[in-house]
Amino acid sequence: MAGLAQLHEAAHHVLRAPLTAGGAHKDKVLSWLSEALMASRPRASAIHRSDHFKSAEQAAAYQEAMRTSSTDEFVCNLASVLLRFCAPFLRFGEAPAPATLAKLSVSHYRGRDERLDYSPHSRLCGHIVGGGGPSAAASELEGGSLFGELDAYDGDVASAGTFSRANAPLHFVGEMFFLTQYAFHIAMVPTVRHLFFHTGRRRLQLERGGMAARDKDIDLYRMQECYTVLLLEPQQLQLSIDFILLQAAWLAELSRGAQASQAFELVPQFVVLDAAAWLVFVAQFRPEELALHPLHSLTANMVVLLRAGCPELCSGARLIRSPLVLAALVNVLYKFVVPPSSRPKEGLLGAGGWGGDVNARLSQSVLGVESLRAALPEPLLAVYSAVDSIEGLDVDAVEAEAFDKWNVRMELNTLLLHLWTLPEAKKSIVDIGIAAADDGSARRLLLAFCNGTLDTLLYELEEALKRIAEIKRAADVGGDASAAADAQHQHNVGYIRHLLHTATATLQLIGELVTEPSLAAAYASGSLSHRTAKVVITFVGMLVGKRSLDLKLKASEDDFGFDPRQLLQGMSRVLLRCAVHAPLIAALADDDDLDMPVLHKAASTLSRLGLLQADEMDSLHEVLHRVATHRTPSVDGIGSSSNAIAATIPADTTDALAKLEAELGPPVPAASVSSEDVEGYVGALSELAFDEAELLAEEAVPQYHYKAQAGQAQSALPALRKALMHESKALGDGQLPCHPDASIFVRVDEARLDVWRALLTGPVDTPYALGLFLFDVYCPAEYPSISPLVHFETTNGGTVKFNPNLYADGKVCLSLLGTFTGTDATQKWDPKRSSLYQVFVSIQSQILTPHPLANEPGYEALMSTPTWKQQSAEYNAKLRLYTMRYAMLGPLRAPPRGFEDVVRLHFKLQRARILQQCWAWTQEAPMELRDKMCHALNALRDALDAAATAAPLAVAMVAKT
Repeated sequence: MAGLAQLHEAAHHVLRAPLTAGGAHKDKVLSWLSEALMASRPRASAIHRSDHFKSAEQAAAYQEAMRTSSTDEFVCNLASVLLRFCAPFLRFGEAPAPATLAKLSVSHYRGRDERLDYSPHSRLCGHIVGGGGPSAAASELEGGSLFGELDAYDGDVASAGTFSRANAPLHFVGEMFFLTQYAFHIAMVPTVRHLFFHTGRRRLQLERGGMAARDKDIDLYRMQECYTVLLLEPQQLQLSIDFILLQAAWLAELSRGAQASQAFELVPQFVVLDAAAWLVFVAQFRPEELALHPLHSLTANMVVLLRAGCPELCSGARLIRSPLVLAALVNVLYKFVVPPSSRPKEGLLGAGGWGGDVNARLSQSVLGVESLRAALPEPLLAVYSAVDSIEGLDVDAVEAEAFDKWNVRMELNTLLLHLWTLPEAKKSIVDIGIAAADDGSARRLLLAFCNGTLDTLLYELEEALKRIAEIKRAADVGGDASAAADAQHQHNVGYIRHLLHTATATLQLIGELVTEPSLAAAYASGSLSHRTAKVVITFVGMLVGKRSLDLKLKASEDDFGFDPRQLLQGMSRVLLRCAVHAPLIAALADDDDLDMPVLHKAASTLSRLGLLQADEMDSLHEVLHRVATHRTPSVDGIGSSSNAIAATIPADTTDALAKLEAELGPPVPAASVSSEDVEGYVGALSELAFDEAELLAEEAVPQYHYKAQAGQAQSALPALRKALMHESKALGDGQLPCHPDASIFVRVDEARLDVWRALLTGPVDTPYALGLFLFDVYCPAEYPSISPLVHFETTNGGTVKFNPNLYADGKVCLSLLGTFTGTDATQKWDPKRSSLYQVFVSIQSQILTPHPLANEPGYEALMSTPTWKQQSAEYNAKLRLYTMRYAMLGPLRAPPRGFEDVVRLHFKLQRARILQQCWAWTQEAPMELRDKMCHALNALRDALDAAATAAPLAVAMVAKT
């Protein structure tokens, strides 16, 4: 490395002479440096996309970019020289000098035509650029990558807070700072990506060639060292860390300024994303160097930035819009604080293999200050919910490739569990729980976090147990023994291990938190008590109920660490600590799916295996007694809100079915609708297809999901106003389908063109038929350049998953929204062609389908197998029950804001058809569901009769007046 350092020093010396001469000489050197970086953008863009080869054409474009652009060596050497020019102002102690920060004007990002172009980049607080990634302007530099032979495609693959005038010249310190910052984006971080890309491809080549493991490791190690020598030359490494410390201090200072929002509207997202990526890389390969730096000051500044991106912690508008940035900061903290032994295995040789002493020193350098240990938990709690939705997300885009909400939460789980062991951090979390009793902001923060943990547990554990059951079924019937099948099995096993790791960590975190009474009270309070109850009932049922038979694996098959005893023990202790609060007892008793024999079986299992202490078992029996006492004699299909109806239902299912048959006749599929019925439905509802409503009103039911984002939204761009006015006119002029078999109803807020809500009817001949499904829609300021945000509301308070692409937490997976991987570019959002109408129709036609199980990844290939019909029928039976409970009874009892008359008329005109359909569903249901469907059908019949006699909303309002 000494020779490389000498080369960097020599280049620095050569360039320093004209720069110190000033005048035209200085300007020419700065222009050349800028042009060299700008000319390297095609290389950075191509490397950015190198992991996304899906065709030979894409690979050929990558090869051409590598051939006609700068080399890895050139751009990294250029970055090192720039860092050496920054060295004089990187020498500081705990914080940089105010005089240095005063020379870094954010006005630079407005664009200087003789320097760097920031127009293709999304900003921290400002506008988001659709599509992402630097532009790929042609370059005339010849070159390539460090290992060009692996590029071939083989078929697989402002003073702080203030602004200077836009045309004012930057101080030399500012010039070098922003050039170096751009060099991180164009040179150093893409070269890190190239390291991983080339070593991955080389590993694949060696495995295909049958090379011995030892020889393969040596080959990969040599390749890795070529890159690390280039990237981690000691002085370059030292200066790069110092530069990021300065940059973090500068951003934190900007966030405190009077013009913070305006400043963060200019700063590109890549400034933080690249710094985070570099720190994570250094933490993997040179953690001992990091430990020598004052990382507590860096962590303090990261805390400031995390707070700036969380609505619950911002006194004004949030300064960081994208959760991608928050996720990157969390990843840095995770790599700094969590020992490698507690993390998934790193992919490269030598990466993450450092010992406990280095880890202790690195963690101490981050958390060695008492005030920091106390300050860190609150923003981590807030980030848990802040990563829920992303404006402009495209899961196929490079910027989002490393982002997964569940992965971020897994890292947060681990960090919070570590902080829980530190007295100052634990006190900070407990204080939030205590304050939540009286402080509205603390309550919102805590409830949003608790909701997030339940979302994570519900998704990760259910997904893992579902896939375990699939492996069990495949093992029982025998399967494909080919190499491809074995590779798929290994992939599934790895994925299940990851799911179980996250689920277990989430359950462990909840278990630790609820040892504190104030935090246990949060999980057992209000609407959250119903979610907690649903989690307990669902997974106790999966672990010891009938479905547990699908999870009993042979020892040789259980290679993914599934431990049902540990899960049952952890869930039981969460139940015990929360059940001291009466709302959770009521929520358990009123839950639609409560099965007391299953809970008693769980208690028996816990006692037999000695998983709970004697006093814990006594408490558990007391809890079960309280639930049974609170339980009504018979529960209908939707819970406590219908206890009066439940009392009229015969206890015996057979008697109930006989009464229904006497009224409805023999069960037959829903009849085809007559032309007269079509005419009556269209005549009554077509005028209600599109209208305005007060969607943001405090009394709106349910509350608009994106209310916080709408409240903090930037002013709408002209394109947004124009596009939404055009779409509103088209929808109001009869574009929306209105038919008894399938309809779409839409409302836009009276005062906000960017706030929408849609009510879709389930198409006939699907398990969703004739139900009503609610979606909240928000159009960010950049719409239609980026897709809208869509949240599914018909989830029974976040407890029901209606489809593989409609999650219980409200996520809608659709290529058009950028939330589902699409292989065809025509399925993606196109600003010139796509619209809200297209979103609504796509959800109704592509998600609400006759066989929704086919939407599950990997299930499409099973549609020709003998077991497919049975699996699909079982899945649909459950969805039919959910449709009756939550898409029929739900809106009948609580019509969503703006759709009151739609709900009344839809169910009035479709009453006979709905009852006949649900009667047939009940008869076709598996025996374990038939009793529940019978209760739901009885309740639905009474609710339909009540709705038929209700006055229209307009008449009711006049009468009230």
